[in-house]
Amino acid sequence: MDFEIQVSQKGGAAKLDIRGRLVLGEPTRRLREEIQNLSGRGIRRILVNLEGVSFLDSAGLGQLVASYTTVTQRGGELRLAGLSDQAVDLLELTRLSAVFGAVSASGATHPPPAAREEVPARRKIRAAASP
Repeated sequence: MDFEIQVSQKGGAAKLDIRGRLVLGEPTRRLREEIQNLSGRGIRRILVNLEGVSFLDSAGLGQLVASYTTVTQRGGELRLAGLSDQAVDLLELTRLSAVFGAVSASGATHPPPAAREEVPARRKIRAAASP
């Protein structure tokens, strides 16, 4: 499957429908360019729909984080939608779910950090010394 991005805009908002494998190389480069282009033209609200993404590697995840940074540094908001259960698990595992407001493909909402209760800090657990 080829990688493609379809962009639809309405006012100061844009939706990117992504299809294919979001991996190192051409796909991450194209996503970076599209986000920079939209953000540079003053688009402040961007929804990235990942429902058509068949595979997401660490470079793809890194590009989503870089896109989030680009948009928020320019005063905007970037959200993810259409996440597979595996992508949701990956965001949870890497604790990036606290960064993105996301909606999984099943419709489950994963709210941005401001809408969630604060997560308690991790505690160190010491193992009892062996005799």
